[in-house]
Formats: sequence, C-alpha cells, structure tokens
Amino acid sequence: MGKKQHSKDRMFITRTEWNTEWGGYKEKKTSKRVLPFYCCALSLQPFEHPYCTRDGYVFDLTAILPYVKKHKTHPITGHKLSVKDLIKLTFHKNDDEQLHCPITRKIFNASSYIVAIATTGHVYSYEAIKELNLKKNDFRDLLDNVPFSSATDIITIQDPQNPSKQHIENFAHIARSITTTDTDDKEDAALKIDHHDADDDEQASRSTYLNPEVVTSHAQVRHTAATKRVFAEIVKEANTQAAGPPRKKSKKST
Repeated sequence: MGKKQHSKDRMFITRTEWNTEWGGYKEKKTSKRVLPFYCCALSLQPFEHPYCTRDGYVFDLTAILPYVKKHKTHPITGHKLSVKDLIKLTFHKNDDEQLHCPITRKIFNASSYIVAIATTGHVYSYEAIKELNLKKNDFRDLLDNVPFSSATDIITIQDPQNPSKQHIENFAHIARSITTTDTDDKEDAALKIDHHDADDDEQASRSTYLNPEVVTSHAQVRHTAATKRVFAEIVKEANTQAAGPPRKKSKKST
C-alpha cells in the first residue's frame, strides 16, 4: 500500500494545472480604441478648429458649438456645459505641418504628454511646462508671458500613462444607443450631417446598448457617419467575444 501511495506523488504539474491553477492563467485582454489627440471627441474626425474643456477633452468648434447650444451638457461626461466654458486651443506646427511643442520642438505622437494653458490656449509638451514653469516656480505662459495658475490652468490633453480617458468605448455618446427620431433627422438636414455612407451592419445594432453603466442622463446625441462606424465595430466585437470561439464540427462516423 505504501508503494502504491508513493507512485501517485508527482514531481511535476500537468499543462492543464498550469493553465488553470498556477502561473500560466492569464485573463484575455480586450482591445481598446483610443481616440488620437488630434481628433474631435464628438465627431471622431481630425479637428480644424480645436476647443477644449477643463477636463481635457478636445472638440472641433463646428461639432461642439451646436451640441452645447442645444443640450447644454458635456457630450462625454453628461455634466452641465456652456459655450463660455470652451477654451480655444492653439496647436503649433513645424515646417512640415506636423503638430509639435513650440518650445522643445518635439513632434506630438501617441506617446507624448500634451498639456494646454487655459489662459492662453497654447499647447505644449508637459516636459516644457515642468522644466520651465513648475521647477522654476514661474507661472507665466512660455510664449505670451500671460500669468496662469499651476493648480487650475494646466489642462492635460493627453497623458500616455493614463489612456483610459481617451478610450472611445467609455464616451457617453458612443455608449448610448444610436436610434434617431424624426426631429434628429430634421436637425441633421439643417446641419448638413450625412449618415448615408455608414456601414450596412449598423442597422442591426441600432437598438443595442453598450456599457450602460457609463451612459448619462444627457439628451441623445446625433452621430456622424464616422461615429456610427466606430460604434458598429465596437458592438460587433463585443458580440463576437460574447459568443466565444467557433465550435469545431464533429466528424461523422462511417
């Protein structure tokens, strides 16, 4: 009996045990769509007339102005927002028309820490503000010498260490259902918003809700074709993940 007991003692673990009980188990990571810093958080298109809010969301004036005038709310958070709360931004370009920091001359990309000064709207790299303002305790704009508050006037546009703010899935107007009403259609026509180039697959997702926990009580937003395409892709990906991997067909016995 003792010999039989010792024969069951193993000096190893099986692959199944490693994958399910030990260090081999890893949760499946889901991809997150991150809005590029140079895009409007409402239309999801590259901005031409950038304005931002104090929480660092950037919008194109042509998209955010009519929205705020009607709904008087923040399209991302659902909080109250007025036109006077919008801050005009000045992005600087190099000779190759690339957005960059006017002080360090470094080109902005997805890994750049980008900030704006609320009193002037100038956009800089955080590195420049840290070295020339914060460390020297000199709170004047690096280009205009306009005073600003270190506590409230440094607005984070993009922080590569905290990308969750830019996750499109968490935008309230993306998480909301994209059904439209006759009133919305009339307003779309008045504002010359065209939805006809959206993907056909979106028809199946018009009554689908995504991540309802982040949906706020603000009025329903109209979506541009680009917004609808991204929403449809998100819904399609979520449905695919929920369905799980395709089942293998069993071979028929002969």
